[in-house]
Amino acid sequence: MPTFKGITAEVYIDGKPTVEYATKKKGRICETYIVAEEGKEYKVKLQFGRTGAPRHGLDFDVDGQNLARWTTDMKAFDIAGGRYCYRKMGKVGWWEYRTLRFESLKIDRTGGSRDLEHRKSRSDNIGKMELKIQREHLEALEINLPCKERNFSPLGTISEKDMQSRGLSHGTALGDTTTNWSMDYSQLRVRDFDWLSRRYAQFIIYYASKEMLQAKGIIPMDPKVDQDLVGLDLTQLRTEVMRLREKKKTYWWWPFGRSKNYDDEKSTKKAICKESENIVDEKARCEMFEDIDDFP
Repeated sequence: MPTFKGITAEVYIDGKPTVEYATKKKGRICETYIVAEEGKEYKVKLQFGRTGAPRHGLDFDVDGQNLARWTTDMKAFDIAGGRYCYRKMGKVGWWEYRTLRFESLKIDRTGGSRDLEHRKSRSDNIGKMELKIQREHLEALEINLPCKERNFSPLGTISEKDMQSRGLSHGTALGDTTTNWSMDYSQLRVRDFDWLSRRYAQFIIYYASKEMLQAKGIIPMDPKVDQDLVGLDLTQLRTEVMRLREKKKTYWWWPFGRSKNYDDEKSTKKAICKESENIVDEKARCEMFEDIDDFP
């Protein structure tokens, strides 16, 4: 992800940085696209440069659900997990965070699923990460503020029609590995620098399979390979190239300006004859003409 307003946000999949496509910057928002890899874990790495603030607040939403909310004074910060569930340990409550993972969407092909995703706030944001960043500074200590966040809620089934029309393929699930624990009350009171808008910068990262992004025109299509050329040796490939070159030659008939291509069979024979001139071994030369009637 390019640096935006002094902040760099980059997604790592299995420890490797992703490639971003169609990155756009406008106002306080930076948008980009990445390829989701089925079943692989990911994290978001942040680097804070010159923003004019001693600390920053982070809100991390995925598929329309808030998974992390932090305040930090570090220059480098990793979002490696999402808020999974609340656990009571004696008189103190803790939030368990688990690893983030790409997972294929459950598809309803018949229209009779009982687990269809009806939450508009979720269904409208599938395949979308939002990282909202605020500039903050420390004001005073504060304790015993109960956290009102909710446990992680997985996505329901998505209709096949909706999935195809919107180019969706993956959502985010939480893994089995715990990344960290967080107490259920805040110990820091912070004040926003940008109190009128609250948000200093926002990164929006859309993710889907490579095929879906290609269908939407975000990623260029892979070049097609002619299956007839697979398995040909160097001599055969040279012959085919020469045949195509000969085929492109045209005659111009005045006054009509129309062209006439060489006959395919004639062009092939001519190309093979020309290629055979460089072959000294008579046996190899004969093998090239074993299917040609007019052997020279």
